[in-house]
Amino acid sequence: ENIILEKNKICKKIKKLKEFKNKIEEKINTANKNKKDLKSTIAKNTREVLSKIDSNKYNTPQSYQSTHIDDGYLSSEKISLFEVLSYDEFEKIKSMKKNLNYEIIKEFNFDKFKQIENGVKKIDEMLKQTPENNAIDRFKQDNDLENLARLAFDIKNKSEMYKDKCPLCGQNILGVKLWEKLEKHFNEEYKQFIERLGKAKNFFENSITELGNYTKWLNEHFIKTKLLIDDDIDKKRQEYLLFIEESVKEINNIINHIELKKQNPNKNDIDIDCDLNLFQRILNDDIQNLIKQHNRKQQTYLKDIDENIEKIKKHFIAKEKDNVALYNGLINFYNKIKEKINCVLEKRNKHIVDIDAKLKEMDQSFQNLNKDMEEWFFNDICFEKIGDAYYKIQRLNFNNKWFDCDKGLSEGEKTIVSIIYFTNHFLSKIKEIKECPLVFLDDPINSLDNSNRDKIINYISSKLLK
Repeated sequence: ENIILEKNKICKKIKKLKEFKNKIEEKINTANKNKKDLKSTIAKNTREVLSKIDSNKYNTPQSYQSTHIDDGYLSSEKISLFEVLSYDEFEKIKSMKKNLNYEIIKEFNFDKFKQIENGVKKIDEMLKQTPENNAIDRFKQDNDLENLARLAFDIKNKSEMYKDKCPLCGQNILGVKLWEKLEKHFNEEYKQFIERLGKAKNFFENSITELGNYTKWLNEHFIKTKLLIDDDIDKKRQEYLLFIEESVKEINNIINHIELKKQNPNKNDIDIDCDLNLFQRILNDDIQNLIKQHNRKQQTYLKDIDENIEKIKKHFIAKEKDNVALYNGLINFYNKIKEKINCVLEKRNKHIVDIDAKLKEMDQSFQNLNKDMEEWFFNDICFEKIGDAYYKIQRLNFNNKWFDCDKGLSEGEKTIVSIIYFTNHFLSKIKEIKECPLVFLDDPINSLDNSNRDKIINYISSKLLK
């Protein structure tokens, strides 16, 4: 088969393969474009939700685009691991907005007020006591001393009635001085009693101050915008503010009773009716536990926000799982076809390279033929290749142009041309000649004169033994 024709057939096949490859690449490009558009849609929908979670970071269209979606996430292996969030979980994450106000909150610790219950019990007992009773109590261990003390006070109280004279003998009773000694004791007890009432009053006033500070702390820290807890914070704060308000009223009532007692220290029928439950409600652990809960959450808050953002990103990718799988399938399918086309093209191109190598070799052989022709001084005659196994003879005319002249050669020229072609063709088929070859020439050589015949023989010998 003509090698040129074979090359032409292969080139036609290569052309068809390339046309088919172009169509496949168009389909791949279309699938990639659809996948890219899908990424843009995913990014847009994702950013709309992320802007609600972190409005500072995701506040522009450029803050989250398709380029921010890792192509690896859209691979069949990765995307199969992503799950669509449930409605409740999605709404919960969306509502958890990033708030830079969330900080560790220092718990409020009471000092005086935490002793309020015990303080109320003690003041209740104290209001039933009197300084006089306290003085007389010193003598209660001895009945005679107790009676003596009471008698001394009676004498003191009645001394003015008797004009400081004994009602029996008229002697000046001031000289006895016993009641003065006892009065000194009484005055000391009175002084200490009043001081104790003053300290009690200070205690309750300090408790009111602490409750005022607690109110300020609640209004500043115990608010929804600063706490990472789901409870109804505002409702609970109002509840505690009401407890505090009622407690302050109760404590002021106690202080008023203390003032009354200071004015009437020997009055022993002063009674307070205090609701200790109010104080217990304020001192319970509800608020402290919520603050501790917030502080624990705050330590992982930013991490939780980042994890939620990642969940939202994967959520919107997972929603398009089927479409992504479709485009991935098309791209993989067409890429396999393209790979097979490239494989066939590689073989075809290699075949062309082999043919071109043969043609080059043939070109070289025809150069050798024409070089041999020049050695015979046939500068106006040359071989012209017309196929892998065919040639034609051309001659240079007077206008210095080559023309076909197969029938315009003499018998001698034909013989020389045939011998040159035969010799080169023979040598191209035999790579190495180790022994002296035998060459048989047929009749046409006899048409040459002696000089050309000898030249032919020498030419053949030199070529074979070269």
